[in-house]
Amino acid sequence: MRERITTGWHIQRWLRLGFALLFMVVALVEREPVAAFAALFFGVQAVLGIGCCGADQCVPVRRPDESNAEVVYEEIG
Repeated sequence: MRERITTGWHIQRWLRLGFALLFMVVALVEREPVAAFAALFFGVQAVLGIGCCGADQCVPVRRPDESNAEVVYEEIG
């Protein structure tokens, strides 16, 4: 768990942490519970390195290069 928190910091994680801090300041100054929830949401995502799709699972699957494969067309009707 410690390795997950301390490694893999990229620009998206830093932005989430920035948003979490911004929302936390707004929540404390304005006493706004929605901002506190947003701060918690973005803070957990930043610290644990997860996103909307889970633990960085939004990467598309790479398929082997088939650009040179011959395309076969079939006439219908």
